[in-house]
Formats: sequence, C-alpha cells, structure tokens
Amino acid sequence: MTITMQKASLWKRVSAWVFDLILSITIAIGVAFVVSSIVKYDDYNAKMQAKYEQYEVAMQLEYDQLAESGNYDKDYKIDITISDEELEKLPQEVRAIYEEAEEAFSEDPEVHDIQARIFELSILILSVSAFSASFIWQFIIPLLFKNGQTLGKKCFSIAVMRTNSVKVSNSVLFVRSILGGYAIETMVPLLMILMLYFGILGSMALIIIGLILILQVVVMIMSKTNSTIHDLLSDTVVIDMSTQKIFESEDALLAYKEMSAAIEAAHANGDEYRPVDLFGSATYRSEEENNDASPLKAPSIQEPTNEENNQDSEMEN
Repeated sequence: MTITMQKASLWKRVSAWVFDLILSITIAIGVAFVVSSIVKYDDYNAKMQAKYEQYEVAMQLEYDQLAESGNYDKDYKIDITISDEELEKLPQEVRAIYEEAEEAFSEDPEVHDIQARIFELSILILSVSAFSASFIWQFIIPLLFKNGQTLGKKCFSIAVMRTNSVKVSNSVLFVRSILGGYAIETMVPLLMILMLYFGILGSMALIIIGLILILQVVVMIMSKTNSTIHDLLSDTVVIDMSTQKIFESEDALLAYKEMSAAIEAAHANGDEYRPVDLFGSATYRSEEENNDASPLKAPSIQEPTNEENNQDSEMEN
C-alpha cells in the first residue's frame, strides 16, 4: 500500500491565495491605521507639508520679483512638485529659482530630520501591519483549523502537510508562515517598494523584486511538489484535503509503512495476514496451516444400539 501525494490543483491554490490575500490586506490596513495613530505619523507628514509650503512661498516671492522686471506671466504659481518634463519647458531664469530652492531644501537639516523620521515610521508601520496579518491569517488561524488551513484553503478543501505525508507541526507552520511567507515573500518586496518611493534605491529595487518573482516561478515549475519558496523552506506541500491521507506523527507513518511491508511480504509468500493482535504484533498463517486448520465442531451424539434398546425394555418391565 503506497502513499500517493494528492497535490492541490493550481486553480484551487490561486483562488485560495487571492481570497486570503484580500482578507490579509484588510487586517494589515486596520493594524497600520492603529499603529500610525499611536506613533503620530500624520504629524510628521504635516510638518513636511509645512516645509514644502515654506519653500514655495519663498520661491513665489522670488518669481514675482522676476516677473515685475521681465516678460513673465505674473499669474504663474510656483509648484514645488513640478515634474522634470514641465521644468524643462520653463525659461532658464525660472528654472534657476526651482534649482536653487531644491538645493536649499535638500540641505535643510530640519527637512532631513523629518524625512528620516517619516522613513523610520513607515518601515515600522509596514513591518508591524504585515507581520500582524501574516501571524494572524497564516499562523493563528491554521492552528485553529488544523492541517495548515487558512479560511481560503478551507473554502476550497485544500490543506498543508509535510512532504512525507505527516501533519504540520507548530514549528513547521511558523517557519512556513513567518520565515518564508512574511520575511522573504512579503517584507523584502515591500521594503524595496518603500525604498524606491523614498528614492533610496532606484532600479536596483525593481531588480530585486523581479529576482524574487522569477525565483518563485522557477521553484514552482522545477519542484516535484510545485511548491513556493515558503513551502520549500518548511518542507511542506499543498494538497487536496478530501483525497490525501495525512498522518498525525512520524511514528504513525512508520507504523503504517511497517504494516504495509508486512502485508506485501505475506501476500508474496502466499500467507494470510492477520490484523494486529492484543499485544500489537502482526500474526501470519501459511497455506498449509490454513488447509490443516479445521473449524470447531460440536460434540457428536452416538445412536443407541439394539442391545441397549432391549436392556432398557427389560428394566422397564
């Protein structure tokens, strides 16, 4: 009796993933809102906006003086968020106002402090919210549902087990959800996006994200179990819950293999395999023993002879 792996179909895995992703994002947004309120993230954004307005006012005054002495549009409003393409279309003297303000802005120590604080808080909020979503949805809920099932997996009747058909333990589930799912597959891409947004990393951030996506696809295609990175790290596989046999422990798997080997050996020798006896050991019976073995017979009753009948008649007389 061989143990076959009933891998979950791709459409079930994708459907469960999308379902779980939507609910995980909902949890992450809620946690991010709470954390941002606690650390007063909006206050630092307001301070940064005030600095932008301060520089815009100074630039507008400089432009108004320039417009009075030259042929420039007096109704033009300075916009510090102007794009590079729009900036190139402006006259050289107007571009010089923007360039001087940008240089002064980048050298402002107060701006540096505010930007550093916003970046630090952004990482904090992103990390805590993503961790909370992964911990709750990918670790706590599977602990409650058993067999590594999230709500999405449960809806589509798929589950998670070790590649040797043994039920996932708490430690294995932690490695799968936190080390693989959160640290590598979630936080690394999110940090790259954050660094790209703040201008810390340019094209390198996109390259790293692309490499992770390529690695994910290669692992799914090349692995026998079509696993993802977090499954590869935890030695797990997503299976069809309705048809897959999952063992509670390594000992249960070993006992099953020993019983299967004993049955196959008995059949190969033409013996009959008996189920486990009271002492937990398997017993066998050969063909000769089967032939010699006779069922229990009831004691036979011997018919009385004629002489015995005559003696009984004389005694009655």
